Amino acid sequence: MKLKDMLRNSIVIFIFFFQVSVSIKAQISDPTGVFDLGNKQYEEHNYEAAINSYKQLSAEYYSPELFLNLGNSYYKIDDIPNTILYYEKALKLSPGNPNILHNLTLANKRVSDKNKINDSIQLSDWFFTWVSNAPNYWSYNSIYLFIIGSLLLILYLFSKSRKLKKLTFYTAVLSMIFGIFSIIFSGLHKSRLMSNEDAIIFKPSIELMSQPSANSSVSFVLHEGTKVKILDETELWYEIRFGDGKIGWLQKEFVKTI
Repeated sequence: MKLKDMLRNSIVIFIFFFQVSVSIKAQISDPTGVFDLGNKQYEEHNYEAAINSYKQLSAEYYSPELFLNLGNSYYKIDDIPNTILYYEKALKLSPGNPNILHNLTLANKRVSDKNKINDSIQLSDWFFTWVSNAPNYWSYNSIYLFIIGSLLLILYLFSKSRKLKKLTFYTAVLSMIFGIFSIIFSGLHKSRLMSNEDAIIFKPSIELMSQPSANSSVSFVLHEGTKVKILDETELWYEIRFGDGKIGWLQKEFVKTI
């Protein structure tokens, strides 16, 4: 490949990642300000407004503090299903967190069908807690590393010093490698957050059916705020397990996944 072509490709790569970085950052210009506003509204007992502020962030940012505050706000307006949903989301990001566990225990006392709280911490939990470092941390990190790597490659192409060429080339390669790992960690983080293994029931009471059909026989009944394990699904139904053995089918519209 000619020097001119290599330079052009490096510049294209740089511009691409710069534009992606700018577009991501522009989604919410001041996330800290929105979070602080939500905290202020919560302190002023304006819980509905606090929920609206926090939910502006929850579509793009994931942190145990954000989900914990959302859960607290819903608890204040007696919306127990959403309270438990966001406490469980917070616990997924920060397993074993004593504040989250305490609040979740209090909320579960308001549920008819008692939920089992996972208060144990496994090795995989420690890893995903570290991977969750900060909202979108690994996504931004990969972008910045690729930008740095691209700039170093440009410097490598223009440098006439042999030592500088070696330094910039190997540093660029390391930046690209770390960028790839950041992408992998970002994917693992997103995969864990988007996993639909558990769900919360959002209906005062619901009949669990023996088959994914409204005409099948009723297996048992559960109530709002109950946490269930998803085993299988069809277009409109989830097969779930409650506790250690109860299995049945319920319509997707009456649950939200954690």
